Amino acid sequence: MKTQLLVHGHHHIQEVYEYREKKSLNPGSIGIPWYFEGKTQFAILHGRGTTWEEELIQLDYDRESLLEDFEQSGLTEMAPAWAAVTMHTVRTGRDLNETVKLRAMQLCREEQGTGGLAGYPGGILGEGTTGIPH
Repeated sequence: MKTQLLVHGHHHIQEVYEYREKKSLNPGSIGIPWYFEGKTQFAILHGRGTTWEEELIQLDYDRESLLEDFEQSGLTEMAPAWAAVTMHTVRTGRDLNETVKLRAMQLCREEQGTGGLAGYPGGILGEGTTGIPH
């Protein structure tokens, strides 16, 4: 690639690093940010001649209003386990998807002798959220 800056996203973690003499930038997440105490995250790119300089921003936002809208949307009834994890992430900035999946897999091993989630009973994922405030 002829560029020196790669901008990417999706994994909710604001970060900048260099790899093979190229700078990689993830501007973060506005909606469900991870880390930085759950502050919304984005980046501003400033042109400096033939290069770019990133400015990473993290801001507090009205999470309680967002959580109220989330609860009123009906998603907590349609997908309670996902909603519990997502709401926890909005409150704290800590993602627990992997933790919940591993708990659910452990429950599958204990109950069915298999650790796979394919064909798992619907409630098993909800049981994996035990201990997460809803």
